[in-house]
Amino acid sequence: MNKHFALLLFSSTVLTACVPMSTTYERIDAPDAVRFKSICRGTVGPPSTIYYPYHGIYISLNFSSTRFGLHIPEGMTVQLDDNTIKVNAVSMAEPVQKTVHFKAFPQGAGGNDDPPEFSVRAPFTSPDSLGPFEGRSVGNHYVYYFFMGVNDDHPDRMVSLPFDLTEGTIQLPAMTINGQRYEPQILPFKQTKFFEISPVNC
Repeated sequence: MNKHFALLLFSSTVLTACVPMSTTYERIDAPDAVRFKSICRGTVGPPSTIYYPYHGIYISLNFSSTRFGLHIPEGMTVQLDDNTIKVNAVSMAEPVQKTVHFKAFPQGAGGNDDPPEFSVRAPFTSPDSLGPFEGRSVGNHYVYYFFMGVNDDHPDRMVSLPFDLTEGTIQLPAMTINGQRYEPQILPFKQTKFFEISPVNC
């Protein structure tokens, strides 16, 4: 590489404070899903958080950090059947079956990764609450009830799913929405490559 070009490239990287990011992520598929990036309020990283409509409410889900959200419009009520997320997948070595138990957290407990669309805070009562969760709307944004997977032996610690899963399904709990019960959702996912030039600070 030409010395002057290399110096110019280095200077440009320093001045713009950007670096290449190359990774893989589990891309979850859901009908009519919108995808958000996973870091710095949804502006950086792979688009691993999905947000999709479901029987009058919206659900958000991020695989690697086992973040699960209920976004509930005014006039809607949701009750979860239980606090389990189940994964059936294939890794590079063997089949994997894993059950993750989640707890409710105040919004922001997982850092600043949520996009602005998730800005309507829900009242926090108990980490073990499964509802009923009441809806509220602020413009076209809806109150956000936030859950994360926890370690069964140490509930104060978060749990992540294995990184080498190539494809599989993720199952969310059954829930009752405005009095109507819906069976567990099963969503497919597949490991996907991702590359971008990302800012160092955000």
